[in-house]
Amino acid sequence: MAFFGLPLIFVILAYVIIYFIAEPIITPVSSVFDMITGDTIPDFSQTQNTNDILEISNIADQANIISSAEIKIPRNGDVYATLTIDGAGVNTSVYYGDDNAILRKGVGQYTGSMLPGFGSTTLLGGHVNTYFKGLKNVKVGDVININTTYGAYEYTVTNLKVVDYQDKTAYDLAAAYDNLILYTCYPFGTLGFTAQRYFVYAELTSGPKVKYTTDK
Repeated sequence: MAFFGLPLIFVILAYVIIYFIAEPIITPVSSVFDMITGDTIPDFSQTQNTNDILEISNIADQANIISSAEIKIPRNGDVYATLTIDGAGVNTSVYYGDDNAILRKGVGQYTGSMLPGFGSTTLLGGHVNTYFKGLKNVKVGDVININTTYGAYEYTVTNLKVVDYQDKTAYDLAAAYDNLILYTCYPFGTLGFTAQRYFVYAELTSGPKVKYTTDK
């Protein structure tokens, strides 16, 4: 019995050892063969690789977000940005507030509007014969750049309009998306009070979004 039993045990052990050595090679080859000869199409929609890509995409989206706690909110009279429109002759400082003293120094933001990146309307005004005289050269499709103390923003001009100075429908301060509105007196080149205003409307094309939080 031992004469037949020992060789059989050695044969079985040999097969087991060969299987464990060859298994890393046999399994991939078998899988490829099944994919080639099988009737069903493999479903890769729930693979780990897809999930990894989605996680990377989410991280990329979040990389352009700034915490509001990291931003120093300007006070009335503070300079917080520069505004340029290449080709239109507009290059000026942007102040928070729009009283007469501010508008003598540059462009002013109406404090009832939101800062760039905060998800709503930014409303900026300037005198027609000084800092905003170049608005007459702006065309639909032009790019407006606003470089703030917390990030650079780019807007694309979508519309130009002349309205009565009392027409409050010319702007929406409760808009649920980032947009920029520039305005000045109209007609261009006039002195003193005018009964019309010239509006330039633009939508955000790039720039960090601000997330409201108290954590830095």
